[in-house]
Amino acid sequence: MDEIICCPNYYDMGKSLDECLGCKYCFLKNYRHENMIYPDDDKIPVSINMFYGDPMLQLDTTLEILEGLEEREHKGCVVITTKGDFSEFPRRDFNLDVWVGFSTFGINHKIDGGNLETFYHNLELTKEYPYTFFIGFRPIIKGVNDTKEAIDNVIPYAVKYNFPVVCNGLAEKNGWVPRKFLDKIKVMGVNPYRKTSKLLIRYKRG
Repeated sequence: MDEIICCPNYYDMGKSLDECLGCKYCFLKNYRHENMIYPDDDKIPVSINMFYGDPMLQLDTTLEILEGLEEREHKGCVVITTKGDFSEFPRRDFNLDVWVGFSTFGINHKIDGGNLETFYHNLELTKEYPYTFFIGFRPIIKGVNDTKEAIDNVIPYAVKYNFPVVCNGLAEKNGWVPRKFLDKIKVMGVNPYRKTSKLLIRYKRG
């Protein structure tokens, strides 16, 4: 029986990039991190290149880590979140519990790089891959994308593809998810996963 539990932290693996997608809201632009040491605990959730540097911008490193986890027979979930073009990712069934999140701002906006078309394209690709998918509706910024337009550009697609939604806000003043977002999500029958810098993961038990 499936159970929804909270995964407050990941074991982060990967390498930071010198340049990323240039999202102006990002608070990790000067943050550098590298960890290519595999976890001792084979059940711990692992995130791949989810700090400064999109997994699709460093695909070789992303695949290297996935292959290393597979070789070590890792049992915990492995999470990749991207706003890049997922079509370059190999159609490969890793012997891992791989979760892929497609990140979107909900609207094309200069501070987000305008990736809405890529987001829709990625959703269409999902039937070609053997992974579990979710939508990362983030970050939600007051007065920018906390609008009906942004909701309508994301939530109906979550319904269409039956994907859960991760709602993230920014730290400090914008670290919140508007009630109208959550109400809209619930009305449309989508499972709302609400955590800032956290993700609720569905683990398969037994």
